[in-house]
Amino acid sequence: MIKAAHPNAESVFSCKEGLALGSNAYIDYTGSVETGAYVTESEWVRSLTHDHISDGNKDWRENGIKYSRITIEDYAWIGAGAIIMNSVSIIGEGAVVAAGSIVTKDVDSYHVVGGAPAKVLRKRNV
Repeated sequence: MIKAAHPNAESVFSCKEGLALGSNAYIDYTGSVETGAYVTESEWVRSLTHDHISDGNKDWRENGIKYSRITIEDYAWIGAGAIIMNSVSIIGEGAVVAAGSIVTKDVDSYHVVGGAPAKVLRKRNV
């Protein structure tokens, strides 16, 4: 298992064995990211764990930062160019996110999701 700390003292990035990252994959772990074993994040995937939109100020730059935590369970596969928004807390075991998708909600185990925003396309038979 690999762990990395972030200047935000509560933020942690951890991953189990077999994490595969495509070129230019970006993992924002300011709000924490935990990946299970044998997770694949393909090229240009973006995982986001914070935003500035809350608190109601007209100028969003004046808002406080809202952190979130993402867990990506064992054997999940995030396709090329997908974006995992900070509103997502879990991508379940064996889930597949289609290339180019924008994931705004949790993904159940063994579900295949795709689109913008991502919707369930089918369930995997594993």
